Amino acid sequence: MQSAGLRFSNSKYFQSKNRDIFEPKSKSFFGKGLGTPNTPINKRRQIMNFICDRGILLDACGAAAKFVPQKTPIAALEGFLLEIKEIEGQGNAKITSFDTEAGIEINIPCTVIKPGSLVVNAKTFTEIVRSIDEPEISCIETSGLNLSISGGSTNFTLRCTEANLFPNLPAVISEKSFTFSCNTLKKMLRQTLYAVAIADPIGTLTGAYFEFEDNHVSVTCTNRMKMARRVEPYERDGDPFSFIVPGKFLNEIIKILDDTDDEVRLCLSSKHIVFETDKCKIISRLLDGQFLNYKGFLPKEFKTTVKVKPADFRRLIERASVIIIDNGKLKTPIRLSIEEEKIIVSCKNEQGQSFIDEMKVKTDGMPLEIGFNNRILIETISACEDEEVTLNFNSALSSLCVLPVNGDGYVFLVSPMRLNDNR
Repeated sequence: MQSAGLRFSNSKYFQSKNRDIFEPKSKSFFGKGLGTPNTPINKRRQIMNFICDRGILLDACGAAAKFVPQKTPIAALEGFLLEIKEIEGQGNAKITSFDTEAGIEINIPCTVIKPGSLVVNAKTFTEIVRSIDEPEISCIETSGLNLSISGGSTNFTLRCTEANLFPNLPAVISEKSFTFSCNTLKKMLRQTLYAVAIADPIGTLTGAYFEFEDNHVSVTCTNRMKMARRVEPYERDGDPFSFIVPGKFLNEIIKILDDTDDEVRLCLSSKHIVFETDKCKIISRLLDGQFLNYKGFLPKEFKTTVKVKPADFRRLIERASVIIIDNGKLKTPIRLSIEEEKIIVSCKNEQGQSFIDEMKVKTDGMPLEIGFNNRILIETISACEDEEVTLNFNSALSSLCVLPVNGDGYVFLVSPMRLNDNR
């Protein structure tokens, strides 16, 4: 099976079928637990020496850098743990980073001259690799924990740290596991994470709520002003279950996974989740607590329905947004006036500048006038990947409900803004 993982620059280097690189020796993923130092295999540490493709190494460093903490009392966590060894005759470089909440292990091929392990400063090492123009990079450990990094005539010497000072990633005893295609998972996340809360008194709203029930799986996010729920068919046995994954972590997952139909495996414990591909493992803590009872907010019937093409409607809202001033205060709302077979979009800002335009649409039900935050409306319409959707309303104070024309693959809610008489 080909990689479902990183966007490496040259896939010809990734033809190894060796699963020992990625499979745990027991049911536990990663190390002994948070804060547990790595234990050296030998009492005398080996001097490391390897050669690696520059593009592949740079891509791996870019992905691992997302999990390096900006501030930490543990100096080793500011770096990458490099572990170089041969596995069944094939050279392997494993790069690990960890911010105490989430971490990643990336395996890339290399030519091993001498195995070993070191911790290198993540930012400096990445910039060194980026600055070298040669297609191959040689890394040789010299005396006194120094790493010589060279390509062609260019040579850097980087001060390093003992590998055993880098904490192990948390052990994850897999209680449940399931798979998605990378494309399906990324699409579900792209269509929901725009609605996740950045900060909220209810901490669980900063995450995505996964629910496995009946023969489907859903992902739901909300920040109270908007809500997104994406549903996919999923055949499985067993009782329904759910969990909440931090939204910040999932945004990185979207960047790391390729746009392919290859599989990504999810392994779940009571406290953590692991996303595993052929080339990497990514771990995150789960969020504790109950998610908002969003199902109580989903309307079951509507008084007004409008069928629109998302691309055309978004462009209309973007034109209106030109005159909206974002000064940190309450924004001027976008005014939607729904009439027979058309929707009129208008707004007027505090400086007296105004906008009005309309588009032909298919309508059903009562006329309505309602206001929205332009940015939230654009984000919601942008999440619609169908050629046509329906905008569903009940009143000027009820949420807009965006649904597909066919099926029930998603539902997007947008809270309205109050309109005043001053147009």
